[in-house]
Amino acid sequence: MKSEYDHGETTPSGYRRVLSNPQFGLILAITFVGMLEAALAPALPAIADALNVTDARVGLLITFFKIPSILVVPVAAIVADRYGRRVVILPSLALFGVAGTAMFFVETFALLLAMATVMGIGAAAIFPITVTMLGDIYSGSANATAQGFRVAIVGIAAVSIPTLSGYLSGLSWNYPFALFALAFPAIVLTSLYLRETIEPSTSADGVSRLTRQYSGAIRSELLDPNVRILVLGGFVRGFVRYGVLTFIPLFAVRVLDASLFEAGALLAVRGFAYVFVSPVSGSIVGRIGRKRALIVAMLVSTTALVVIPFSPTLLILAIAVFAYFTGDALFDPVMKGAVTTIGDADYLAGVVNTLYVLKRTGQTVSPAIFGFVLMLFGYETLFIVAGAIVFAYLVAFRTTFSASPRPP
Repeated sequence: MKSEYDHGETTPSGYRRVLSNPQFGLILAITFVGMLEAALAPALPAIADALNVTDARVGLLITFFKIPSILVVPVAAIVADRYGRRVVILPSLALFGVAGTAMFFVETFALLLAMATVMGIGAAAIFPITVTMLGDIYSGSANATAQGFRVAIVGIAAVSIPTLSGYLSGLSWNYPFALFALAFPAIVLTSLYLRETIEPSTSADGVSRLTRQYSGAIRSELLDPNVRILVLGGFVRGFVRYGVLTFIPLFAVRVLDASLFEAGALLAVRGFAYVFVSPVSGSIVGRIGRKRALIVAMLVSTTALVVIPFSPTLLILAIAVFAYFTGDALFDPVMKGAVTTIGDADYLAGVVNTLYVLKRTGQTVSPAIFGFVLMLFGYETLFIVAGAIVFAYLVAFRTTFSASPRPP
């Protein structure tokens, strides 16, 4: 159900049509609210100190936040396709905002983990649904324009939220959770003004049919080696990336004596990488090809991960972190573009959902596993292991991916 704003041109008038749609502004606001999860990692050092939790254990907060998404993402996709997008996005925002704000008042780590789990249930569907709603409203180059603005909002949030969280956690460990109150104005505006973007299905077997299609997508598409190695890349990226997001602030504070504000600002550099690198990924693919672009991205990330634990100053560490996220900012859009290009159009939604589920699985188990490595061997081994995982995937990718579509 495309709206009156469904225009494909990318002329100045086309940009104005995209930007002048009130629905587009609401979706960007929801996206920014979803990025409040970036406040968690910079607050970890303060939480560990205030609640007397070890560095290895405090990372479980990220794990408990991500656990629900493994199950919620596919279920939310089915419900959204069957009953509509609003049916999913409104309760998601409510759970996310209420649980996140409630963490401001929590006084024990166990209860903090419980609230993080509830917050994760709400957060799981926010990003996939916002991407899907933009696809409902716009098509062609207008869709690409709208998605590009959405990435820019993610980048802006990735710069501002960790920095603010680091500053607030320096005042008190629980102050960053006050930021989640921003969800409440978004809930009110969404409830009053966000329109449904599809016609809800009236078929009695809608859910069962969509479930069968999702299962069929997993079985059929993963038989293709190209799709299989790309989907595995989603897991590897989620696993390593959340290890970096979780333990970089702790490393900066414990090893380099950084302040909590500096630790938060350190994570903010990823926003600059996403804003400046991701939009030019298409040009890079056009010049050197999809496979080479992915290999270059992984080489940059691997090198940066090995450098991180040997950084003698906070400035060198910031450069290494920026280099890692530069590789990630190139890898992510090129990998997703490859999946949507190579995957069978009849099963594409199922393949993309599978990619998200595996990515969320990697994000969920990462803090616990890397926390165990940290407990046994220390920070140097933690980041070297992360680099070794990326390099091992690079070798597997280089020998498996053919960069050409499967024959009919």
